[in-house]
Amino acid sequence: MWDFLSAIFNSYGLIALIEVAEAFAIVYLFRLNQKKQEELLAQSERRLEDIIEEREKYQELASDIEKSIDLLIKVLKKNGN
Repeated sequence: MWDFLSAIFNSYGLIALIEVAEAFAIVYLFRLNQKKQEELLAQSERRLEDIIEEREKYQELASDIEKSIDLLIKVLKKNGN
């Protein structure tokens, strides 16, 4: 790597060496951005799974409450007559 950078500096000067460094920085930042996007996507998928699971629990709870209210209404009707 050092030989490559030395050859560029000797052949084209400091500007070319700076351009190579910028290219490496751009590639590094692009890869870093891709990793971050993959992490965010995975986190989003986990959150979606959690939301679906919580919704199912909520629906079960709502169904149980509805059954309890129906039973209570039947008991009150029976005791009221």
